Amino acid sequence: MYNLQVAKLVIYNSQKSRSLVSCFVTQPKIGEKERGGQIFVISEIQKTTSEYTYQKLIDSLIKSMKGYYYNEINYRAGPIELVFEAALQKTNQELGFYLTNKENGINDDFLNNLNVLVGVARNHEIHFSLAGDIKGYLIRKNKISDIVAGPEKLQGQHQESQKINPLKVFSHVISGHLETDDGILFCTESLLDYFSLEKLKKIIADNQASKVCQNLQDLLIEIDDKSALAAIALKLLATPQIEKKGLSYPPHHPEEKGFPALLKKSEKNSVQDSIAKLLDQQTETNQIISPRLVSNLKKIFTSKHTRQKKSKTSQEKTMFRTIKNYSPTNNLPKIKHFPGYKITHKFGSILKIAAVPFELLGKFFKKNPARFDKLSTSSLEKISSQARTPKKYLRRLPLSSKALLFVCIILGLLFIQSIFLLNKRRDNQQDIQTYNQLLEQVETMQNETEASLIYSDEEKARLLLKNILELIAGLPQNTEERAEKASTLLAKANAQLNQLNRLRTIKNPKQLLDFSALTFFAEELPSEIIKLQKNIYTYRSRDNSFYVINLGTGEIDNLQNSSGEIGKITKIKKFDESSFLLYHNLEGVAKFDTKKNTIISFGLSSREDIIIADVAAYNNQLYVLAPNKNLILKYSPVAGSFSRETEWLKDGTDIREAISFIIDSSLWILKADGSVINLMKGVEAEFTRPTIEPLLIGPTKIWTDADSKNLYILDSPSKRIVIITKEGILKEQLTSKSFADLKDFVVDEEAGKIYVLAGAKIYEVDLGLE
Repeated sequence: MYNLQVAKLVIYNSQKSRSLVSCFVTQPKIGEKERGGQIFVISEIQKTTSEYTYQKLIDSLIKSMKGYYYNEINYRAGPIELVFEAALQKTNQELGFYLTNKENGINDDFLNNLNVLVGVARNHEIHFSLAGDIKGYLIRKNKISDIVAGPEKLQGQHQESQKINPLKVFSHVISGHLETDDGILFCTESLLDYFSLEKLKKIIADNQASKVCQNLQDLLIEIDDKSALAAIALKLLATPQIEKKGLSYPPHHPEEKGFPALLKKSEKNSVQDSIAKLLDQQTETNQIISPRLVSNLKKIFTSKHTRQKKSKTSQEKTMFRTIKNYSPTNNLPKIKHFPGYKITHKFGSILKIAAVPFELLGKFFKKNPARFDKLSTSSLEKISSQARTPKKYLRRLPLSSKALLFVCIILGLLFIQSIFLLNKRRDNQQDIQTYNQLLEQVETMQNETEASLIYSDEEKARLLLKNILELIAGLPQNTEERAEKASTLLAKANAQLNQLNRLRTIKNPKQLLDFSALTFFAEELPSEIIKLQKNIYTYRSRDNSFYVINLGTGEIDNLQNSSGEIGKITKIKKFDESSFLLYHNLEGVAKFDTKKNTIISFGLSSREDIIIADVAAYNNQLYVLAPNKNLILKYSPVAGSFSRETEWLKDGTDIREAISFIIDSSLWILKADGSVINLMKGVEAEFTRPTIEPLLIGPTKIWTDADSKNLYILDSPSKRIVIITKEGILKEQLTSKSFADLKDFVVDEEAGKIYVLAGAKIYEVDLGLE
């Protein structure tokens, strides 16, 4: 009985590391593990490559290998070596489609920098294939040997690294047989910058697989943040421990699998002696020189080997492994999808067998037409007559023949039923297996997302969540238990997405005032609010009535005034700490003085062809937004009125989709698509808009002031108020079910409050900003 342990190690800083690395080890169900073992993948690429492209390729590789390999293990008996090769070929096909698709942005640099190894291990067997430069070492009987180096390296020949063929990423398979207490380490080349082979040999020989990775991690605790490395450790233990009989090799005979012996006995001994000397020399050398120097000096040693070619497949056998090389594929064959063709394939085979007699009969008459002519019309009529009278024919049969016919019919029906039941059972097993694999993949990705959120790797977390939501959408929900599981996974994914998007849901915001309970707002509810000092102001446009709400007491009062000189108010904006601007439907502007409760009307000498979308004031200057003419007009106060307008926008920045603007020391414009433009002295300034998800649907207002570090954007259809910094960083998104018919808001950053007008109510919400 064997106990094969597999463990992984990844050290990677998403912000500082110069390369991207990943490790994956499957955790199959007990039955699958006993039949097929565990698949493992280790990969590395320089960080000049898009992380999204790299991650998508590795995810595709893992998904393909798991699906094809374990499907074949469950439904086809045979050596795992052959099953692994079949799964690898199908994976090559899928990767070929991805790598040759120009839309994915794969170039020569990507292929030249990619290093990846995929393998499977079960009990004493291990089979793997690699592309690029992944290191692999076997630790056996206190010796460490390189199991990845090909024959050219063993002979000391120099060989330039070749570009990966996108149509056949994995072009060979290396197979090996493990003995009890053997250890294997696969790692990226960067690990050898910190450990000599002698040190690695001691760690692996003295520990179980999980302890190997833990010890390496403990020794690398103060590693440079710019370094990235990955490793997979395997250790074969006996359970219970079996007494060793001094055999140099396990009882493993390639001939029994249909592979000829590659080396004669004398040649094998020569190879073993040569490699043994090389390993002894390597052990002594590693104690006094660095790993890099050892790697370079190994190239001068040689080892005898033989190669026997058989048709298109060639094999090379060393002390540990057998290498299979496959000739490159020029054209991509169609991929045979494993789950859905079994019934059609089975009955298609039956029909082909049944058609053989008719095909032979047709060929016979085609070659001998005279024989067909001899069939008289009377003979055909006789046959037809007998076919029309089956009852007479059955009556003439002996009782024993009738019983035999009846038994044959029953057995035939039972056989057909058993085929359907068998296929149904296999389909159910396949459905359960596929479902469990999807669940495992979703849960693994959610754990990776949690880690990415902790380390603020938002790009990776966003990519993972996108894939998670797609997988959850594809989960079958044909039972109550599966539907509940999908709902649980979806809830967790949405919670992670909200955390990533900094979306805060306020369940029960504090209600400050309900206008629908006031008789003077029965026919018309407020549409805007502004804040001056400790009060909120609003208006009723049908009679230009003004109202003030005391934030301390929540009481509301009517402000007596005379507004006969102006039209109906359509917009209000803060002018200074004691007054606000009024824009009315007669296309004029007035100012309301809250201390005197008086309205002062200003004349505007503005162009008649402009349509005013918004007004704002800054330093006693009036600014008007006219997107229909791509203009921002500036007015200065002159003797109770405003001067002739001047065009403030100087560089022709496109503001035709502008809907709102605000001014601090610079001018901020909100466009209908949710984008923000920053203008300084009439010229567009640099501003990087953050990723806001969900996307803004119908933004209507932007606000800030000179003392605030943030911009506030109102998006009524999604019931959100989005807060971003003036440097373009998303701070928070506020939402609530109570924010139906979201109309306006005012901010008091000093008190840490935001007041929201939604429908007929004003709500008070804590900002919670740092």
